[in-house]
Amino acid sequence: MKHGEGNLKHGARIVDQIHLTHYRNAIAEANIRNDIEAMQRIIIDIKEVTAESKLEIWRQYYLALAHFSIANAFFKGKTRDMTYRHAKSVVDTFSSLSRQPAADTEIYSLLGGALGQLAAGASNPVSKASFGMKSDRAISQALETGADNPRVLLVHGRSLFLKPRLFGGNKKQGIKALSKAREYFLDQPAPEDPLPAWGFEEACFWASYGLLHFNRFDEARAALAPLIERQSKYYLIETMLSRIDEKEHKRHHAA
Repeated sequence: MKHGEGNLKHGARIVDQIHLTHYRNAIAEANIRNDIEAMQRIIIDIKEVTAESKLEIWRQYYLALAHFSIANAFFKGKTRDMTYRHAKSVVDTFSSLSRQPAADTEIYSLLGGALGQLAAGASNPVSKASFGMKSDRAISQALETGADNPRVLLVHGRSLFLKPRLFGGNKKQGIKALSKAREYFLDQPAPEDPLPAWGFEEACFWASYGLLHFNRFDEARAALAPLIERQSKYYLIETMLSRIDEKEHKRHHAA
């Protein structure tokens, strides 16, 4: 990210804080429904506007978040190439971003997650290693200023859980970070506009996913309980509950 003030696009429609809050909420709603077409429309719309200097960084942040949401979503017909392209769009969006210290924690967190996706999707071993190291650095920078930020812990925990042990992965430590992220989300007050508010659903899902990996069935269900209570329409709930039941059934019958 570059330091300095960003310039407004000549002739672009300028959005205010209310519009940015609208984008934030629209991304959250599309994410809950796994509505990829809606997310793509949001991307197009955000690209066509700009914001006053102090808010422009958040406009770009929500553009990156929409790409990030598609890269991380599960849906029929999704390819590794699609994941890679949207993750790269996150990195490209942030590559020339004007820095504002107040936003650094959130930006480095999102950047670390996207770079992790690029590392996973890269076919070249050298590129895979390079993206992986960049991801680790971005997450470390986010942790320096946001060790109690649930989105930072979510990205950090997911990275630890999914990354091979040879490259620093640790599933048990990943689950701890994911569970802590989930707890922090539950205790976190509503954010002030236009600050980020995403990650609660993913923290519950990935905490449950990690616990299921170790056959901790009751804990995996318990990790989903707040999500079912707060956001019962989240698209991965039924899938995750079915996966828990299926794996528990197989384990009992194999015993």
